[in-house]
Formats: sequence, structure tokens, C-alpha cells
Amino acid sequence: MVTNDSDDDKTQSHVILTKGTMVSHYRIIEKIGAGGMGEVYLAEDTKLKRKVALKFLPPHLCQDEDCRERFKREAQAAAKLNHPNIVTIHEVAEHSGRPFFAMEHVEGQSLKDVIRDYQPGLDDIINLVLQICEGLAKAHEAGITHRDIKPSNIVIDADGRPKLVDFGLATIQGTDKLTKTGSTLGTVGYMSPEQIKVKEVDHRSDLFSLGVVLYEMIAGRLPFAADNEAATMNAVLNEVPEPLSRYKSGVSGELQRIVSKLLEKDPTLRYQSAVGLISDLKTLTRDEPSVASKPPVDWWNRFVVVGAVIVCLIMAGYWLLPMTEEKATQVQSERIMLAVLPFENLGNPDDENFADGITDAITSRIAKIGGLGVISRTSAMKYKKTDKTLKQIGAELGVSYILEGTILWDKSGDTDRVRIIPQLIRVSDDSHIWTETYERVMTQIFAVQAGIATSIAEKLDITLLEPERDALAEQPTENADAYHAYLAGKRYDADSLAVQMYERAIELDPSFALAYAALSKTHSEMYHYQYDHTEERLQLAKEAVDKALALQPGLPEAHLALGYYYYHGYREYDKALKEFAIAEKRLPNDPRILQAEAFIWRRLGRFEEAQVNLEKAFQLNPRDDDAAIQVAVIHQWLRNYQKAINYIDKAISIRPDISMYHYIKMMTLILMGDLPSAHQTISNAPHQEALALPWVYLLMFERDYDATFKYFDLGTKQYVLAGSSFMSVDLWKGSIYRFMGEDELAYAAFDSSRVFLESHEQEFSGFFGYYMSLGLTYAGLGRKEEAIRFGQLAVEKYPISKDALLGTRQEKELAVVYVMSGEYDLAIDLLEHVMSIPFNLESVATLRLNPIWDPLRDHPRFQALIEKYDTK
Repeated sequence: MVTNDSDDDKTQSHVILTKGTMVSHYRIIEKIGAGGMGEVYLAEDTKLKRKVALKFLPPHLCQDEDCRERFKREAQAAAKLNHPNIVTIHEVAEHSGRPFFAMEHVEGQSLKDVIRDYQPGLDDIINLVLQICEGLAKAHEAGITHRDIKPSNIVIDADGRPKLVDFGLATIQGTDKLTKTGSTLGTVGYMSPEQIKVKEVDHRSDLFSLGVVLYEMIAGRLPFAADNEAATMNAVLNEVPEPLSRYKSGVSGELQRIVSKLLEKDPTLRYQSAVGLISDLKTLTRDEPSVASKPPVDWWNRFVVVGAVIVCLIMAGYWLLPMTEEKATQVQSERIMLAVLPFENLGNPDDENFADGITDAITSRIAKIGGLGVISRTSAMKYKKTDKTLKQIGAELGVSYILEGTILWDKSGDTDRVRIIPQLIRVSDDSHIWTETYERVMTQIFAVQAGIATSIAEKLDITLLEPERDALAEQPTENADAYHAYLAGKRYDADSLAVQMYERAIELDPSFALAYAALSKTHSEMYHYQYDHTEERLQLAKEAVDKALALQPGLPEAHLALGYYYYHGYREYDKALKEFAIAEKRLPNDPRILQAEAFIWRRLGRFEEAQVNLEKAFQLNPRDDDAAIQVAVIHQWLRNYQKAINYIDKAISIRPDISMYHYIKMMTLILMGDLPSAHQTISNAPHQEALALPWVYLLMFERDYDATFKYFDLGTKQYVLAGSSFMSVDLWKGSIYRFMGEDELAYAAFDSSRVFLESHEQEFSGFFGYYMSLGLTYAGLGRKEEAIRFGQLAVEKYPISKDALLGTRQEKELAVVYVMSGEYDLAIDLLEHVMSIPFNLESVATLRLNPIWDPLRDHPRFQALIEKYDTK
């Protein structure tokens, strides 16, 4: 029996708002955001010929008088305020029974994304907070308490000016309160103690929240973040945040005092007005020139092209009201996290790779949804045929939802068909949120993938922008065989087999842009990893990516491939970063892009930015050992040694059989000065045959020189290649003999190194380390002038300004050349520099322990250098 429930449908009378719909004199352009209490549309004011934002009460709340009143109250609160740091309200009205208000459309970026992407300096932070304070002072003067101050409710416009938005939780002095008794409104992590206790709040609550924002801008993290809501609330009520100087240098005692006063638990001990805070901040900028105020546009124009319309970012951080319960639990990412587990193959066992490929394709589609965090395929594939429960998997991956399913490839009829049954499961209670059966002919496989991704967005209440819908609906090829070849190519790394599969896909479908992009990236990687380090290989990469972009100019994978071409081929970092940024707009959850940007930032010496990206990539790929080790290495460079050890241990727990990870841990322990633990680590490492030189390095620090020689048994090999790096083995032997005082044996070893290096210049001169090896060899032979000339040539070829990774290492090695040549002050000059910047091969401990520096032990400058960094 079918019942008619239309009488109970309170939304049926409301007109659907689509592109072109006229609302009064506003023409809808597109939906740009949604939250619990509002839907926001970009529109054109046809009278004044300008863009505006229209905020509507959602249809399902239009019958709730309290909600209508609160929605109206928000408009009234903002409309009472006319200030350059507060969004302007133009009009309040109704359309087909649906309340809405028109407001200023701000083209810019949320403060949340500015903190994440640009990490502004202290000068810019103080300047921004001063302006935010001025907006708050205006609101408080009008009797309005915002009650939801957080970075996503502050938008930075194209001129670098911050604007307060979203007064949906605001209270107005002298009006009835709409908040229900016992309810807690706000955003966990930014709420004041009185909000958490559901006590009376006033403007001082806003100042506490602003203190949280200021702390986050400086430290790059929340002062009270914890694993869940309850723990975060407890931290707000009872814990004192870590000092800011722990996370950022240059924080003065006065700035720390200001932040601490804002974060006082007792409102009576806090700033009593925004005006008082403004006064202190202005005094700070006057008394401390390092935080002098500057025009807002100066810093902003370093990052943003004025006038750019960043609709996606506005949607993400501009209008969203309080998070849903699921989102609120995502303390770090503030996104719903989902993992796509390998779909079970119900067909022929030979179709296993096909099922894996389709799972990968579905993951890629879902990852294009900006409001969703999707675990990388690399981590999800670890759970293929696993016995672990979904709760165990969810905990290990840090996700709230899991998508699993089955795939059957039916080849029995005249036309191949595929049946896919996905299931969306909430981890917390193991409940099935959604399932559906898709049975299509093979050529419709892309429509199935798009349908699954769209359904997931709907079930998780994620609004899809038009560009996202377009991306989900894309069909990369109409040739099923070409698609199978493409999926087969993705199973291989930088490999000739991958090239063959992609070329086969292109042969079957010459218009297959995605296959061209994958082919180009593979060629670039083969060049970079020395499989074929020739100009011909780079030319193949360029030809393939040019074809991809000619076929599909906006294809994000093509821009990713072009970025790798510029990076791997020519170290043209600016061009590469530009292409990665284009790709990231369409692939917001792709850890490959986060890592690619981080690798370039490392080269440019921007290690803190690289750290942020690599940690984000690991969050999306938490079961990938390489992702963990990349985070470990960046902390090693930043001299955060314990954090490095933590991430190395994660990598080892995932892949204990990789001897290199144990070597990196050994190196970190040496940098910490813990030689016994370093010895134990390398002793327990697998594949000891691959750890000869790491043993030599450790034993050199332990000064057990005799023991090193059993590890020099490398057959007839006179050199070691690691990626694009070169090292002479005889040079190592000469150094060890030199430490032992065996001058004749040292000279013989250095001379063997010289003969080999000079006779193989054409073969190895293009490799990093070759010219420095020559410099060190000549230094060992006492040929000072040649030693210094080649050492300086190596530094000139890899200057820190162009490559911080290789350049810093070359500076340190040139210091060794200077020590061996008796130029101690020149050596200390370089050591003072490398100790002042991020570096993973020198620390206070290694300055003390490394026998290379023994000639400097009694030098006053060397002793002062150790004392300086020892106290830090």
C-alpha cells in the first residue's frame, strides 16, 4: 500500500534554487556553501550590477519559528554594524516563504586557509588581529556578542583586510535569548570556559576565542586540541597551553603575556574589552620594531592575485555554521574522514587486478570531493583480505566512515557487464548508512563511479560545487580495453612496464588524456630516479604531457605531470609549484600533490611549510611507510629528533623489513648523541649486508676504527650510488686510516680515490657528490689549493639558495675540506652557518663526537659554537 505523505512535507512549497532563478532582483549564479542554519548562493544584483551572497534558511527549518527568529536575528545583528572589518548586510526579505538576506560577497580566502597555507609572520599576524579587534570592538559597542569566533568565520579579502562573518550564534543585548536551556553552542576548541559550562556569556567570551585564534596563528596549532570533544573541553577548562616560544621563534615576553591574558579561564582576569587589547597590541608594535604594523595589502599580495574568485575556499571556511557531530570529532582536519577498502572480487580470480583497479578509480573519484578527507589507496590496500574488524581499521586509519563492497565482472554474454555493490558504514556503531547495486555494461563504468561518489557526498551531507560535480562526471575514455590497460599501468612504478601499458592505452584510444598524463609522469620519474637519465627521456615526458593538456586543458593529473616535469627535469621550482597548485584545486585530497609541494619547499629551505604538508599527506596515508619516513626526515632536518624517532618507529612498524628505516633511526640517535641506542638499532636491523657503510659511520663515531674494515668488503666496487648521489669508497678508507694515525695507509687510500675519480670524470661528474669527493681526496693528499678549489666548485654547483637539501650538505663537507687543509676559521664560519639553519647531518652532539672535528677542539670559536647551541 502506497501512502501519500505530502501533507507532512513542510518543504514541498519551496522553490528549488537553481542557476538563473530570480529572487527579487537577484539572479542565482550557483550554490557556494551550506551549514546547519543556512544555505548560501552566489548571485547577481541586477539593479546594481554587482555580485552578492544570498543566505537562505534551509527548507526543513522554515516551519520552525525559533529557527526563523534566530535566522532573522543574525541578519539584524550584522545589519546593525557598519565597519570595514565586518561583512555588510544589504537586505532582509523572504522568497516563496523562505527567509533570506543579501550581503556583501567577499572575494578572498578564509583565515583558516591562510594559517594552513601561508603561515604569516608575526608582523602580519599582529596586523590582522588588530583589524579583527577593531571589528569586534564595533560589535561589542553595539551590544552584540558573536559567540563563534574562529578562523573559518574570518575572511581575508583581496586587499588583505579581515572581515568577520557568520553572526548566526550572536546575542544582542536587550533582546530575548533563543538558545535553549542546557544547550552548548559554538565550535569545540574555540569556545570559552563559560560557553562550555553553559553559563552567561558576554563580549569577554569573544576575546577568549580570539586568543585561541591568535595562538593558532602563531603556533600553527590549537592551544587546547585533544583527541576528542570531551578531552578538548577538559583542556579548555583545566589546562594551560604550551608557551608559544616552543613553536615559533621571536615570540617576545610581552606577546606571550597578551595571549595568556586572552586565554584566562576566569573572565574577570581577561581583557575586559577589545579596546584594551587594541591598546596593548599597538604598544607592542611601537615598542618592538620586529612586529611593526604594515599595510594589509603588502603580505597578502605575496600569495594571492588581487581579484581572484576563490569560491571553493569561501564555501569551506566562510559560511559554515556549527559542525555536525561527525565533523566535530575530526579535531585536526575538521573534515569527515573516509577510507575505501579494497572491493572483494566475486568473479574469476584472474580479475583480481581489475577489482583493485576499479577500487582505486572509485577512491580517486571520491577524493575529488573537497569537503571529505579520503585515505590514500596505498594505506587502504593494506587491509585487503584482512581479518581486522571495521572498528580496528577505522581506529588505525583515523576515519569515521568506511566504504567497502564487491565487484563482479561478467563476461558470459555478448557484452561485458559489471556489478558493483558498495556499502557505506559508520565506524562508531558499525551501522550501514547506504548501499546500492549498480549493474551496467562495461562502458558505463565511469557513470557507476560518479554515482557512488555523489551518493556518498549526499549521505554525508557534503555540498558539491559545480566544478566538483563536473569532475565526478568526467569519462576519461569510451574504450574499455584502453581503460583496462591504463589500470594495469597504475600497478607499476617508474617502470618500462608502466610505459608499455600506458602506450597500449593510448594506442587503443588516442584521445585518452589521462593515459598521456600518467605516461608523462612515468617518464619524468624514470629520469629523476636514474633509470634513464637522458634528455630523450625528458623529451618523451614533455611530449606526453603536452598532448594531455591539448586534449583536456583542465585535467588536474596533466598539471601534476607537468609539475613533475619541471621539478624532476630542470628544478624549475616556481613553474612546478604553479602546476601543482592548479592540480590541487581539482584533487584536494591527493597526498601526491602535498608531498610534491613539500619536496620543493625542502629544496627552497622552507622546511616548516614542508613539514605541514608532509604531515597532512601522512594523515591521508597513515599506513604508508614512506609517508611516515618523509615526515620523520623533515623533523630530523628541523632538529626535532624525538618527533623524528616517533615517525620512524611508525614506518618500521609498517615495514620492519626495510633496512634503510633502521639506518635513518640510527642516524637520528647519533644526532641526539645516544650512541648505545644507535648501536642497538643498527645491530637489530634486517639485511645487514646492505648496511656496510652505516656501520662504518657509527663505528667512526664510536672510534672503533679497527672494526670498520670488515665492512669495507664491497668486492671490487670503488663507489656507491644512491639515487643521484655519488661517493668514493676509497675516500672513506682514507679518512678512517687518517683518524687512526696511519698516514701512509691513508695516503695510499686517498691516492686510489684520486686515480679512480680522475679517470671517471666523464661518467660521474653529473652526480651530486663527485666534485666534493675530489676536494676531500685532494685534501687527504695535502694538495690544499686543488682541494679548496673543487670543494668550492661543489658548493657553487649546489648553492643553498637553489637547493637547501644538497647545498647545506655541500657546505658542511667544504668545512671538512677546510679542516683537513688547516683553514680552521673558514671551517668554523661554515659550521656556524649550518648550525643556524635546518640540517640533518650536524648537531651539537655530532660536533662533540665526530672525529672529523678533533682539530677544532681547542679553538675558542668552536667551543663557543657548541656552548651556544648546547644551551638551546
